[in-house]
Amino acid sequence: MQVSYIESLEIPRGSWCGRLRQNSEQFVVVHGCDVETTDRSFHEGVWSGDFAEHAIAEAVMMSGSGACVMEHGILFVTPSHFCERIYTARRGATFYASNSLVFLLAALGEKPDLTEPDYHFQFLESHRRSQAVEYVDLRTNSGDSIQIRTDANFMVESDLQVRTIPKPAPPIPKTFEIYHKSIQETLGTLLANAIDAKRKRSYCPISTVSSGYDSAAVATLAVSLGFGDAICFVSEQEDGRPIAKRLGM
Repeated sequence: MQVSYIESLEIPRGSWCGRLRQNSEQFVVVHGCDVETTDRSFHEGVWSGDFAEHAIAEAVMMSGSGACVMEHGILFVTPSHFCERIYTARRGATFYASNSLVFLLAALGEKPDLTEPDYHFQFLESHRRSQAVEYVDLRTNSGDSIQIRTDANFMVESDLQVRTIPKPAPPIPKTFEIYHKSIQETLGTLLANAIDAKRKRSYCPISTVSSGYDSAAVATLAVSLGFGDAICFVSEQEDGRPIAKRLGM
């Protein structure tokens, strides 16, 4: 299997859409200018691994998406969080995949089904049942559907058969100290990947800080790794500035 790329300046910098025809040895990807490409893989975002190795399928944490070219198919790597997804569809003898729902709809020449009242709940279902179902369907105006894929990676063979591939998982920590060290090491590799000078575009890590526990915990870890920039949410019920200040951000 081989991959060919078409870069476009007319689409969002990190978006991509690929198509694979049945029994073809050529996978074609149209992408924005910030998508990283090699002869064996492409990706956007960062992951817990050395950027130069491009080993996204082996990453415990993937903040972004992409795919790897295998001998008899394409291995798609989904985000490790629920703020992003990979959307797929099969139309006849062609399989499509994209990290953008709008891009995929445009590639298919389709639109949302305006008679469908439950899109919001279908997206919620893709969050709530991500580990229990392979995908969630979204109906389009053609009467066909698009699949929302989260959680597991998936392989598309040259005959367009799809099978899920579990993501790599870290060992279950036996103590809090081991858990803390594991999170810190993973975050450290994510940050190193983000600022790698070999990237088309490197990223400046910024923590969001609210008065909640999760953001404060992540901000504390970020500060321990040498990163001190924060965005604080401020409202009548919310103000993350005291926590950021206490952390020296």
